[in-house]
Amino acid sequence: MKLKILKDHDHRITPAKVQAFKADKEVDVPRKTADVLLKEDGVAVKVPASPSTQEK
Repeated sequence: MKLKILKDHDHRITPAKVQAFKADKEVDVPRKTADVLLKEDGVAVKVPASPSTQEK
């Protein structure tokens, strides 16, 4: 799922693994990670899907 990161945020995957996100970047993350980031207040927003360019 594509997200736009609004502010720097560290997401703890396990006690030993942390995924760091930088502000003003668009990232493609798994649904589970996206759900966590979207629930955090002001961390990320969904990027709308672009229309298909192969429509005829």
